[in-house]
Amino acid sequence: MSVIIAPVETILDSIRVVEMTEALAGPYCAMLLGDFGAEVIKVERPGTGDQSRGWGPPFVGSESAYYLAANRNKRSITLNYDHPRGAEALQKLLASADVFIVNQPSLASLQKRGIDPESLCAKYPRLIYCSITGYGFTGPKAGLPGYDILAQAEAGVMSFTGEPGGGPMRYPIAIADMTCGMYAAMGILAALFARARSGRGQFIDMALFDSQLTWLANAGSSYLNASVSPERWGNAHPNIVPYEAYRGSDHKYLWSG
Repeated sequence: MSVIIAPVETILDSIRVVEMTEALAGPYCAMLLGDFGAEVIKVERPGTGDQSRGWGPPFVGSESAYYLAANRNKRSITLNYDHPRGAEALQKLLASADVFIVNQPSLASLQKRGIDPESLCAKYPRLIYCSITGYGFTGPKAGLPGYDILAQAEAGVMSFTGEPGGGPMRYPIAIADMTCGMYAAMGILAALFARARSGRGQFIDMALFDSQLTWLANAGSSYLNASVSPERWGNAHPNIVPYEAYRGSDHKYLWSG
């Protein structure tokens, strides 16, 4: 008797994502959607493509390891959408898209090209439009460029990361970017679920700064509820003892918690 194993259907098999982002937050978001089975089409600038392609060494062939870490499960095209034919090609792509992810911080720049949230959501009412910027499209810092290290610093995370007595310390991985990318993917999944009920897409305004604030967790709660500012504890814990790294008799570090 033979057994036929059917291919596993992933949850986003019928979903097309057009990604027009660079570096990490947007590409990471789109990659997660690709992991769930979505068809991801990455739109890159002519000539150089996504800037992170050159962020090496190390390189694997002509691509940086950094770029490869956030761009699996995608197809890529280069497109000059400032040219009339490029703009027309982009609109054709968007007409067939379920999700559009963009990380252009200037709303005026998007409006000039006719790819701002209001224009596209009116033109394609089922489209889920996700913008990823440093500070979002509203508020006192709307439109300003934002980077991972700025989000880490301004959210306060760097103020209590590191050894006691030391200076502000950046988390070694671009954690604000990755956190924002994960939250953006979660928001898109929720919007797709809502669209299945309502038939309409929506606009998701994601910000690195807002996402990084969630990392304050119990430290933020201690400040807001008890006026206790977080300190640098190194590997120790402000509430639980023992809870840190200790050097064992074999000179290897052990974690106690």
